[in-house]
Amino acid sequence: MALKGLLTTRQIWVPTLRGWGVISLIGLGLIWGFFRGVHPFLAVNAPVGNDLLVIEGWLSARDLKKAIQTFQSRNYKHAVTTGLPLSPDSPFVLFYPGLKNLAEIAKARLVEAGLSETLITTVPGPPVAKDRTYAGAVELRKWLDQKEYKKVDILSLGAHARRSWLLYRRALGESYQVGIIAQTNRSYDPERWWASSAGVRTVIGELLAYGYARLLFIPEN
Repeated sequence: MALKGLLTTRQIWVPTLRGWGVISLIGLGLIWGFFRGVHPFLAVNAPVGNDLLVIEGWLSARDLKKAIQTFQSRNYKHAVTTGLPLSPDSPFVLFYPGLKNLAEIAKARLVEAGLSETLITTVPGPPVAKDRTYAGAVELRKWLDQKEYKKVDILSLGAHARRSWLLYRRALGESYQVGIIAQTNRSYDPERWWASSAGVRTVIGELLAYGYARLLFIPEN
């Protein structure tokens, strides 16, 4: 009786078998909704105009050829390629001697694929080890501040697009309208990304990276 006054009894409600079935269905629905919805969320398309197309320089040669189709079909006036400096052991050093960064290599590949060199400007990023997309976007802002463009569309790849869009908007600020175009990532099926290791690595990795950029990343400039 020493616990008298310290403990009591309560009536609690617990699901019935049918209730557990409903809860399970709701849970499965949420999981299915995540699997179906996360890729369209990350691979966002929201272009704002046809003034300037900014092409991320890390895209493959095949993706850059597709970028030319986008550039021409939307009648952009000019293209900018971005990208970080090459490391000394980069394989690009062998294939593109004399070029120092991914921005220049992307331009060279675009020219090789048929886009006029006069329509392309390179805006290389600084040599940084982290927050590379944002660092490149800051360099783009410095370049834009000397130009007359006010509408900018960023061309990225698949699930990387949402993060690029966020970081470029932060870097460019309210002075510019910033849109995004996500080219299809052909290394996996976007409709069934969970069915391949490449899809799982890409989508889960980009989701975590976007969460970091949205919630934890604090720009230094």
